[in-house]
Amino acid sequence: MKKVMLLLTVSIVLLLTGCKNDKVENNSYENTNTEQNITNSSFEDKNNNFTEFKIGIPDYEKYKELSYSGKLTAEEENVAYIVGKNENGMWKEILRENVNDIIGIYENKLYFTNDDGIYYIDLAQSPFIKNEWIKYREFDVEHEAMPEDGGSFVSKEKEHIFDPYMVDGEIYFNFSSSEYGLQKISINSKSLDDSVKVVDDCFGNYVIDTNNKILYYLKRNVPYDNLYRYDLQTNTEELMFEKVEGFRFKDNKILYYGKC
Repeated sequence: MKKVMLLLTVSIVLLLTGCKNDKVENNSYENTNTEQNITNSSFEDKNNNFTEFKIGIPDYEKYKELSYSGKLTAEEENVAYIVGKNENGMWKEILRENVNDIIGIYENKLYFTNDDGIYYIDLAQSPFIKNEWIKYREFDVEHEAMPEDGGSFVSKEKEHIFDPYMVDGEIYFNFSSSEYGLQKISINSKSLDDSVKVVDDCFGNYVIDTNNKILYYLKRNVPYDNLYRYDLQTNTEELMFEKVEGFRFKDNKILYYGKC
């Protein structure tokens, strides 16, 4: 009888010990998964179609009313972020990166620029990482010295693009110098040398309606600029308004101001 009771007691102890160990192991497994889910929360919708992208900070809703500079100073580190809004209206951090311009999406890749070149993020991969496409090159620029100094001097400058737009796998942009006008380059290119000019007198003051593939820009004129409409598909241009000092394009409407 004592032997049976001893065996029963041992069995109960082993059973309880086994249950306890199983529970600990299961809890450990659950905690690991929970931590993993938290870590990858920004990427769990890797196949989701983002509806909008902005340069901001992770807690975008908190600072959404601030200006771009305000968003940066709201953080201890002076670092910009690429954030995207998914189909559910939620903002997600995509990449912590100093960004100059978000260009747009083509074939599920988000293109953007920083001080070093043009990069892209493959939105179908997880986690999101920066991929180099075109790296900016440095070159020597000769400048005339002050008259009292005489001669000239050379400085190092880096090529860069600004005000870029993505239209059907082609990026429209300005170079840092106005002499180049509006340029475009295919995403299949390997260098900015492959870019071609679209419009001569188009520098800075322009907007591209990417849905309808229409360029609106101010053509320099003296004493006032004129607003033109340029069809990127047919390469045809028409004058819209004269004596324009500035304009805005939103929701297929143009707001401009100038002289009567």
